[in-house]
This record gives sequence, structure tokens and C-alpha cells, in this order.
Amino acid sequence: MAEHRIHRRRTARADFSGTVNLPRTDFPMRAELPRHEPEILHRWELLDLYHAAQQRTAGRPRYIMLDGPPFSHGDLQLGQAFNKILKDILVKFRSMQGYDAPFVPGWDTHGLPTEIEAIRTFSMERYAIKPLDLRRRCTEAAHRDVETQRAQIMRLGVRGDWDRPFLTMQPWYAASVLETFGQLVDAGLIYRGALPIHWCPTCESALAEAEIEQREVPSHAIYVAFPLLELDAALFPAEERARMAAVIASTTPWQLPAAVALAVHPEADYALLTDRLDAEHFSYLVARARVEAVAQALQMREPAVLAEVTGRALAGALFQHPFLPRKTPMVIAEEMSPQTGTGVVSLAPGHAEDDFRIAQRYGLPLIQPVGPSGVYGPEAGPLAGQRIFAAEERLLALLDRNGTLLAHASILQPVPHCWRCGDPTILRATPQWFFAVERLREEARAALEEIPWHPAWGKARMAEMLADRPDWCISRQRVWGIPIPVLYCVACEAPLLSRVFIHAMRDLVRAEGTEAWYRHPASELLPDGVACAHCGGTDFRKDSEIFDVCFAAACSPRAVLQGREEVSCPADLVLESQDHFRGWFQGALLTSLGAEQRVPYRAVMAHGFVIDQADEETSPSRLSDPQYVVRKYGADVLRLWTVCADMRHDLVMSRETFAPVVETYRRLRNTLRFLLGNLYDFTPACALPLDALPEVDRWALSRLNEVIRRATEAYERGEFHHVYHTLQEYCREDLSAFYLDVAKDWLYTARPDAPARRATQTVFFHIAKTLAQLLAPILSFTAEEVWQYLPGSALPPSVQLSDWPVPQADWEEDALTDRWTRVLAVRRGVRAALVDARARGIITLPQSAKVTIYSAGEIARLLESVDTLEKLLLVSAMELAPWEARPAAAYRGAIPDVAIGVTHAPGAQCPRCRLWREAWPSSGRQRGVCTDCAAVLQAREAA
Repeated sequence: MAEHRIHRRRTARADFSGTVNLPRTDFPMRAELPRHEPEILHRWELLDLYHAAQQRTAGRPRYIMLDGPPFSHGDLQLGQAFNKILKDILVKFRSMQGYDAPFVPGWDTHGLPTEIEAIRTFSMERYAIKPLDLRRRCTEAAHRDVETQRAQIMRLGVRGDWDRPFLTMQPWYAASVLETFGQLVDAGLIYRGALPIHWCPTCESALAEAEIEQREVPSHAIYVAFPLLELDAALFPAEERARMAAVIASTTPWQLPAAVALAVHPEADYALLTDRLDAEHFSYLVARARVEAVAQALQMREPAVLAEVTGRALAGALFQHPFLPRKTPMVIAEEMSPQTGTGVVSLAPGHAEDDFRIAQRYGLPLIQPVGPSGVYGPEAGPLAGQRIFAAEERLLALLDRNGTLLAHASILQPVPHCWRCGDPTILRATPQWFFAVERLREEARAALEEIPWHPAWGKARMAEMLADRPDWCISRQRVWGIPIPVLYCVACEAPLLSRVFIHAMRDLVRAEGTEAWYRHPASELLPDGVACAHCGGTDFRKDSEIFDVCFAAACSPRAVLQGREEVSCPADLVLESQDHFRGWFQGALLTSLGAEQRVPYRAVMAHGFVIDQADEETSPSRLSDPQYVVRKYGADVLRLWTVCADMRHDLVMSRETFAPVVETYRRLRNTLRFLLGNLYDFTPACALPLDALPEVDRWALSRLNEVIRRATEAYERGEFHHVYHTLQEYCREDLSAFYLDVAKDWLYTARPDAPARRATQTVFFHIAKTLAQLLAPILSFTAEEVWQYLPGSALPPSVQLSDWPVPQADWEEDALTDRWTRVLAVRRGVRAALVDARARGIITLPQSAKVTIYSAGEIARLLESVDTLEKLLLVSAMELAPWEARPAAAYRGAIPDVAIGVTHAPGAQCPRCRLWREAWPSSGRQRGVCTDCAAVLQAREAA
């Protein structure tokens, strides 16, 4: 030992770093993605990557992803970035698999936000602006927004035909919408009606179901009396009729001016309820099942039921409107529930779809007292000229004065709001154009069974949405959009729904754009020989309405997939957020079934929403802003965050969810850098054949096979979070914690061309190349960077132009995998024993240890057959001993028949390999290192 101590002192200052094969690479440790990613984008631009990828797979089977066009208004939002990245991942994956996978991005360039923004640029009232002037401003704004969002999406590394996106305002697209509309007209699926529909008084426009958001707000809950006017003499003969009233409960007092009747359930029992302590002896008609609840709400001190009748017996009774000179009859309706409210319902057919249908059945009048801007008209009597919500307090005071307001409370309840302006909406019956969904309901249900849904519950969600969906209101009372090609006869107001006229407009729009509708008078638009089918008139006026933007977007399968030669219908996949079960997924299905009797897509994938949990440091202008994230961290980190959790559920953006992704990216990059750093003197020509690789290297290739298989299956299922976790776990457990760690010994200390080193470099090359390919759809920039640092000149110019890796049959060694699973279990036991020995002061470092493994039976035979077991354990010395020789203090882990003894290794630490060695040269130039290192240095000198 003294000799070794003197030896260490003599060689402590010797520098052997020049004799060690330390990693060398220009692949930077610090990613600096915000600076490097634009350089890679420029390289892709020079390469014309999108078209290069398309040329590579030309003529192969197609994989078509149809882009459900998002609104182009404003900057790209985080939810939109999330959606575009997910689509990009699938398209790149399928393209690398060898499919012809074009991606045609698109935008819905119409919509109310753009129109409102354009209106603000004029110093005049909306109705004073000429339509063509307003549309010109809208067009300019839409083009500007498209350019902004296109640049922002491209910055994310999303690959697509960005030079030729589809826009709903393009003439060819609008012409396709008119073609679809004409086919729906021919199929008898379009009609003009006055059904109550969602209406936004602020935007002064009809809204689709998908444009409604429910928000909880304070509301008035009232009980209102409708005094009795007439009643069958056989009913309640002993009671004073002048003091009888029917009672309704309402949480929408603003609808009362539209009430035209009362309704009860025919089979339910109804009671005449009174308060015995009421000096005026008023009695109220309510459902028997609601007596207790009504008595409590009206604060009756001694409630009593005077008599009961069935709802059917009340048919024909007449009641007085609470504050208008209007008689309201009692009708029966099985749709009405006797278990809610008072069991008596006021019918306002102008504001509720069920009420509308009942009113039609009884021939009741449709009174619509609310104007387009939410102002009461003369039908509302004393409330005329007031805004409906602002007038509720005055309405309550009016009811209170005349004694018909029986109870009032304030409650929280969900109220529909316009998703664009954020203000409350109403149901309002106005003449609109409708798509008869009811006629397609069964056909649509049958189509659902043929489509794979991801997640699987999507089919039930879609079926539920279809079952409850009313006929689709496809008209809007705005200017910015695709005009509805309908003329009205000036003489009789009959609409002209003519296939000849619609086709003429389709051709005109394709040639001149939709502005032609506003530029030409009706007389110039009317084809020769077309007259009114009702009165024969030839003088027409144009419809002033436009198509619902959701209807125009729903026509995209026909417009895009049949309008461009590089794509085809149906799409292989549509991928949008889960709100599209009642939106674009459903709209595209209905329009395609109605117009062409075909399903527009083969599979549907729906993702959750992005939830912003911002705090003071991560405010909405920071992490929830994709532009900020890209500038601060880089697009690849945002792309990695996109797949860190199951996309089928909502994804939270916060500091807590984002920070681990940044750390994961750092670990992945460090792993890739280590692999590249050890390939600095390697080329594919240096690679060794499989049969020349040691067992540990063959095991590494077998594990790589499994990673390829698992990642590919996850990509195919759209379960990108499994790709994330598979690659993260592989880099952490198989590579960093084992293979890369043990390989350092012979990578660093062996001579450069040693077979063991070349074998590991061969595997490193396969791993680095494969990881770049597996990561390319997600970490597109980083994978491209790795690809450019891989040795060899035979690689394609971009990783995205390479073939997707597939498991190699000759790498598949099940027996070897099973064998090494058991070896690694023993290794984990040894590592635990080393930690224990270090804690007890036996060793200072794992390299300073000598390990003795006591074993018996099959495990003993396994360990005896493993070459270089000492190197795999990362210790200086190792010995195998029989189970019977184990000392009592030996470490026992979880493996039966294995015990581990740890002592300090004999000898001295070699300054070159850092291991404790007993064998040292006694002479020669290599006296300062151990015998093993001396042999390497001698071979290096000879070379």
C-alpha cells in the first residue's frame, strides 16, 4: 500500500486527458431554440420541404387530414396552436411512414368579429355603411389576420401548403358553398320558417348552437298570477271565481309580454290552493305535486287545497294576461312537466321552441314583442321602447302594483351568452332559412356506427348532440359572409329557390367573387325566363342575409377535398376540439349527407381544451400566449408541452405543468448530445455487423426495437402522450441510467478503433438516428438539428424526408432480452448495496468498490456467463462466490439466492481510467497508469 501511495503522489499531476476519447460535438448543450429555430425554418424554406416531402411519396397511398378552418380573427391563440401542432404531428408521422400526406391549411375568414372590427373604422352608424364598402374593409382585415396567423403557425414548425391555403372568402370556395346549398334545396332540405332561434341582441344576428356559451348569472325568479276570466261551471262550483288565478313560475320575466296561453299536463292532477289565513280568500291553480313548494314560495301561513281536477278538465279555461289587455286560453300539452315550477306554464311561442310547436298545434298567435336589438316593440304595452333586460325591474314593479307578482327571489342560473361579444342571448322567432336536420337524423345516426371515434365515447356524444339538435338555422343578418342566393318576388314576397338561379349565382361568384351579389341589381342576376312560381311576377329583390359561417365551414369537405387535385374525399381523419361534436364535425356530416349522400371523413379524433391557470407571473399575456412561449423557450418546447398529457382530456397551461416539460426537453437534448458527442470519429463505414457486437450492445438494439414498436403504435392511435412517456422513460432508464453510463468505460479509455468501442458507436449511431426520426413529428426543430450532426453522407437532406424506423428482425432477440432483464435486476441490487456501503463509510465512490456476489442455482450460472460483468457494475473489482459462502453482513435485496458483499477495492486509483487497480507497469513510458491503460497507450503510440 505504501508503494501505491507513493505512486499516486508521483502521478497526481500527470495529465492523461489527451489520451482519453472524451465526447466532442458542435451540437450545442444550450439549445437557444428561439435563435436557432428560425435558421432551421430558413433551411426548410430553401429545401422547399413541403413539396419535397410530397414528391417523395407521390403515387403512394394517400392519408388526408382535413383542416377544420379556424376563425382568422386576431393573433393565434394557444388552443389554436395546440390543434395545429397535433395535426402537424400526425401528418409528419404518416408522411414519414410513406403515405402521400398533403396538408392544406385553411381559415374561416368570415364572421362577426371581423365585421365589428371593420365597422369601428367607419365614423358612422352600421346601417349607414354601404355593404360593398364594409365588405372591402372586412376583406382587408381578414387578409391581414390570415397573414399574421400564417406566420405564427409556420413559426411553430407546422408543415403545410402555406402558399395555397383555402379561405372561405375565396371565390372558388364560396362557389362550392352555393353548389352545396343548391343540392340541399333540390333534396328538399331547405325551408323558410320562423322558429325561435338563439339571437344576440348586441350583434343583432341569429346564432348557431355551437356559438352559445352557458354562464351562471344572477336572475329573477318570480311567481306570477294570471287571473281567471272563464271556467267550466262544473269546476270548483263552491269557490269565488273572481278571486281565482293560475300561477306560473318564471326565471325569464322578459318573456312575459310574448305570453299567449297557459299549458297544463292532461294526466296530472291540479289543485286549487289557498291560505286559510288570507283575509281576501284568493285561490291559486297549481299542480298537485307542487302544492308544498308553491305554498312555501308564496309564504302561505296555513295552506289548504280546496279542490282538485285533472289537467284535461281545465282545457278551454280563459285567463287574463298579468299586465296586457290579452286573454290567454288554457291548453293541454304532454310536453309540459307537472313536476317543476307550478306545473302551469305560460306559452311564449316567440321565445321557446316547445311553446312554438304547441302554439302551432292550437292555432295560437305568434307574438314577437322584441326587436333585433333587444328593444320591446308596441306589443309589450307599457314596456315599449325599453331594452328587455334593463326593463325587468320596471316589469316587476308593474306586476307588484297590480297585485299579480306573488313572490320574487334572486337566483344564480346558467344563461346563454354569445361567444363572440359575451353578452346574454335570447330565443327569438324571426323568419330565417333552415336546414331540415330532422329528415337526416336517422341517416346520420347510421353513419356514426361506421366511423372510428377517438376517444371511443365520441360516438355517444355525437349521437346525443344529433338527437337533441333542432333544425339548423343557416341564415344570419349580417354583411360579411357568403350571401344566400335567394330572390323575393316584389309582388307576393314568395322566395325564389331555383336551381337554375343558384347555379347562375355559383358561376358568377366563381368569376367575380361574392361582391357580385352586392354589385349587380336583382334584374341583372335573374336568368332569362325565370319568373315567380306563385304569381308569375318577374320583379324581384335580393335577400339581404348571409350564410351562417358554421354552414360555410361545414362545406369544406366538398370545397377542399373535391376542389383540389392533391387531396381526395373522404378525409382519412378530422381532428378538432371536443366542442365540434355539436359544431364542425356535425355540420360537415349533415351537409355531406344532405348534398351528396356520403360521409366526409373516415375517422374522427377529438382533443380536449387548453385551460389557462395563470397567476401573476404567468398572466394571459405570457404562458397562455404561444408567441411569448416561442420567443422565450422555443417552438419545440411548446410542441413537447402539447403532447405531455393525454390530449383527449383538457390540458392545463400553468407554471406547474410547463416547468417539467422544459426539464424533460433538457434531459432529452443532453441524451442526444451525448450520443452525438461519441460519434465524432465514427462513420457508417466503421459500423460492425450484428454478430460482432457484444451482448450488451445487442441488448441495446433489442430495446431500441421495442421503443420503435411502442412509439409507432402510440402515434397510430393518436396517443402522443404515450410517445412522450415512452421516449422519456427510454432515455432516462435504458440509456442514461444504464447503457450510456456503462459504455463510458470503453468509449473513453479504449483505443479509438477498439472493437468494443466501435461496437458501441455502431449502436449509438442507430439510437441517435432512430431517436431523431421518432422525435421528428413532435420535436421537429431539434430532430432536424440532430439529423444534421449525424455522421455519413447518405442521409436524406432532412429527417422529415427519411423513412419511418421499423423494428429490425435481426435485432429481435427475445431470449437475450429475458436474460438481460435478470442481469439488470442483479445490477440494481448491486447499486443499492453500494449506496448502503457508502452510507456506512466502507467506500467513498462506487468506482472504489470491490463487489462479491454470492449466488446459487440458475442465477449463479447466468452471472458466470456474462462477460465484463465488472464493467457493467461500474466497480473496480468483482468476484462471484457460492451462496454458501455468504457472510451474515452481506446485503440482501429483492432477488432470491443473491447476496452482495462490498469492500474497498485493493490497489491504487489509476489517474486515467479512475479505477482502483493492483497491476501497474514496473517500467516503460506508461508507468504512471495501470496495466490496462498502459496497453491502450502503447497501442495508440504504435498507431
